[in-house]
Parts: sequence; structure tokens; C-alpha cells
Amino acid sequence: MALLCHAGAARADGGGFVDLGGERAVDVAVRLQGACAVTDAGRVICWGKNTWGELGPIKQIDRLPPTPHPEIADAVRVFLADPGGCVAHRSGAITCWGTTGGTDRIPFLGGGLRERPTSLGLARSHGCRIVAGKVQCWGSAA
Repeated sequence: MALLCHAGAARADGGGFVDLGGERAVDVAVRLQGACAVTDAGRVICWGKNTWGELGPIKQIDRLPPTPHPEIADAVRVFLADPGGCVAHRSGAITCWGTTGGTDRIPFLGGGLRERPTSLGLARSHGCRIVAGKVQCWGSAA
């Protein structure tokens, strides 16, 4: 199953279907110069500009075609912001990646982020989520 995208930020040719290797998209997130999709197999596949690791811990380059995230196989949702992203796992855990816009990398978050969130929001160098009616933030706004 392919995912239809428009705009040069997602595809170098200005739009068209994105090949997800035969998997079906169940969620998608876009940012200024890239996008990620969650497939029905639980994989996260990203494409676009990845200069600072915005699309995951893969070689930091602009990358096309779409590339599976090497460490995630149980995703249900994906969230992107410049310059990073997070994924919600089937277990409810959240994993995040990216940078603060320079050489400081946002670490993969785990451990304390195990409760299933009801909402998640990301911005340039921080994120927040709602768990059991309480807001939890990390990064520069924490």
C-alpha cells in the first residue's frame, strides 16, 4: 500500500505515492522537510531531510527513499516536530529522537515514560504528554 503525499518537502519530485514496501499506513506525521508513517506491521518509515537526526537515529543525511526506523517494530502513532519526533508503542511507552537544533541530541526516552498517554505534543526542543489527567513535559520547557 502506498501513501499519497503532496509538496516538495515530502518528496523530491513534488508529490506522489510513497512506497512503504507493501505495508499499509495506519498513521502519518509530517514536518517542514520530512515525514514518517506507521505501518500495520508496527514499523516506522521516514523520508526527507535528516541533517540533525530529525527522522531517527539513522545516518544524518537527507534521505530518500523511505527508510524504516531500525529500532522500532511496535509503533501505533508517530509525532514529528522540528527537529525531532516521538513514537507511541503498543505498550504505551514513548520513544523520542532528534536534536535541539545543534549538536545536542535528544536521547531516546523510556523508563519514566511508560504510562499510556492520552495526548502528546512536540515543539522545537521539548515535548509534553497527558497521562492520567496530568501533564508531563521534558526538554527545554520541562
